[in-house]
Amino acid sequence: APEDRSSLCYYYAIDGPAPITDPVLLLNGEPKTSDRPVNNVAFMSNVQASVAPRGKSLASVTVVSPKKSDKELEPAVKNQLSEWFGNTEVDKWRLLKTYPISGAQPGQRPPNNFEKDVKICEGVYCCGDHMDTPTLNGAIRSGVKAANAVAKERGVMRKAILDRALQGGVPSMLPEDPKF
Repeated sequence: APEDRSSLCYYYAIDGPAPITDPVLLLNGEPKTSDRPVNNVAFMSNVQASVAPRGKSLASVTVVSPKKSDKELEPAVKNQLSEWFGNTEVDKWRLLKTYPISGAQPGQRPPNNFEKDVKICEGVYCCGDHMDTPTLNGAIRSGVKAANAVAKERGVMRKAILDRALQGGVPSMLPEDPKF
């Protein structure tokens, strides 16, 4: 099996508002190189203001499968962020903490089987990002598939309950079968 992917998460304190005010995850669409290692950036205080003191912002920056230590990569991270948000802006960001996360994503190599059966044996089901795409969406989709399989086996009606829970712009991943 392919090796799991690790990641480094850098957290920066920003005096004032974040350079982007929307609660979004910015994904890097450029090829990753040793001098351009950033995979994604999110301004967590745009999602939940209480994660930063009043008048400050919190940036979360992720590097996937780092080939160097956090200290060795940090200048390249800041340089890339400066290209995105401006040198004057990023020079003021203060590194709070770096978290290395081993096994951040399960290793997968093509061809991938994203239609794995969640039922392992009678009464045993498996879910997680290793059963689908190695993403949060894959983990959620896998969990929904496992819950659907359990509900179907037990004849439980759960579609209406889950549809109510998923209201607010989150599309339902449940089958349209009225028995659910």
